[in-house]
Amino acid sequence: TLRYAGITWVRERYDWPEVETSQGNYNYDILKKRTDAYTDKGIKISLPYMTVPDWTNINNLFDIYKFHKNITTELGDSVGMWEMWNEQDGAFLYVPADTYSAYYKAAALGAIDADADAKISFGGLCNPVKGNLFTDLMMENNVMSYSNIYNLHAHSLYTTDTPLTNLFNKEMLQTHRELKMRYGEAQPFWITE
Repeated sequence: TLRYAGITWVRERYDWPEVETSQGNYNYDILKKRTDAYTDKGIKISLPYMTVPDWTNINNLFDIYKFHKNITTELGDSVGMWEMWNEQDGAFLYVPADTYSAYYKAAALGAIDADADAKISFGGLCNPVKGNLFTDLMMENNVMSYSNIYNLHAHSLYTTDTPLTNLFNKEMLQTHRELKMRYGEAQPFWITE
């Protein structure tokens, strides 16, 4: 049905603890079933997650690197893009931007070292640039050098009465375009939500 509608990409979230159930013990059965359901139909998958297992934390960069190298090797070309977290500048992560940036680089290097063809991206940004120190600091930490795209979630708050033409915050889009040009001129601008 997705292909008939012209949809060629989907985002399919997963949880790290569902894949690496204990340190060094991987089970890809459930995730492979989900990814295969799309790739068998010729649909590319962007695969973000927002959790780390209880036995590690976002500061353990070697665990993060190993996990991403392992999962990228295991799933190979069935994943079109690895998104490292989701809306880290919003309500889904409570660490400073430099901590997230270090995590992201470790995850990206793991995926890069697995030598897959998938794109690599930081989690979609969801807040306006103006007054957002998190996004500025994340960019100052050079995350664009580890990303194939500039990933934005451009949805804005709206009600059921909002006209379809107003679902995206135009000012937010423009300020993110300007930020992208400062830090990642070559990377394409993707709106993933």
